[in-house]
Amino acid sequence: MTIRWAIAVSTRNRPDDLVRLVDSAARQGTPPAAIAVVDQSSTPMSEARARITAIASAAGSVLFWENGGGGLSAGRNQAFRMLSGHADWAVTTNDTSILDATFSESVTQSATTFPVASCLVGTYAHDGTALRSPGDAGHRLLGRELWLPIEPACVWNVADVLACGGFDERIGTGSAGSAQSGEGTDLLVRLSGRGGIVAAPGIVVHGRPHAYGLSPAGRVAKDYAYAVGTGVVYRRHFAGPMTLARVFWPAIQGVLHAARTRDGVDLRCGLARARGRAYGYFRPEQALRTCGRGNASDRWRSPGAGLPTGRAGGTVS
Repeated sequence: MTIRWAIAVSTRNRPDDLVRLVDSAARQGTPPAAIAVVDQSSTPMSEARARITAIASAAGSVLFWENGGGGLSAGRNQAFRMLSGHADWAVTTNDTSILDATFSESVTQSATTFPVASCLVGTYAHDGTALRSPGDAGHRLLGRELWLPIEPACVWNVADVLACGGFDERIGTGSAGSAQSGEGTDLLVRLSGRGGIVAAPGIVVHGRPHAYGLSPAGRVAKDYAYAVGTGVVYRRHFAGPMTLARVFWPAIQGVLHAARTRDGVDLRCGLARARGRAYGYFRPEQALRTCGRGNASDRWRSPGAGLPTGRAGGTVS
């Protein structure tokens, strides 16, 4: 059975990282059938595009490249539209990720074993340590377990994603409002009634941890913006007394941890997460419309970003 897998990546101002990602895909035992890049950079990435075109050509992969805008969710949706008819499965890596050497082998094995799955949830690792793992192979994730996956390590059934409308473009990094995360969980919940969300820990993607390279103030801002998205998705899919307790739990965690470590940043981050979750949970529509100050998605909003093309297809190299 031939498994046609692909990369769906939305990128912004990270040409060298993007080249490294595509190179890790091209070196797989079975290279990707297609690579879809949505470039939301503030300046042209002509050199990176030329390098990636050469890598894709040598690997026998079809390369789609479009300019875009609107943030990560919009870019990923644009990429999935380009991949329609060219790939059956697509991994939504970050532009800073690289694929493990056994990635294609593991995708082939999992997709063959679970051909009707809507999503295969892999392991997200950094420096050899699993930052997020979905559990035992073959386990079907349900309910609150759908918070375990992280999009860069998810391999999605392309047809199912398109059929259910893709990622909600109002949430996720770079979206217009304050909800800068939660788009993956929201999509997984909507897909869970189709072919199922299946754990495939052998699929490994290497990437950066949540707070990589951030100053203390940057950590607090990112935690708040991401927590707003969590609150929105809590309200949308998991509303109830137990969830309400989870809204405020980060503040308690922050206090307890700061008491042990005397680390004021942990306290500030815990309070920021609680405030963000509360805002998203109690005022979801306002959170989707209004951009918060100190938003963690600023790098996606620089002047000069391209506008979405709104079309399937794109430049084929």
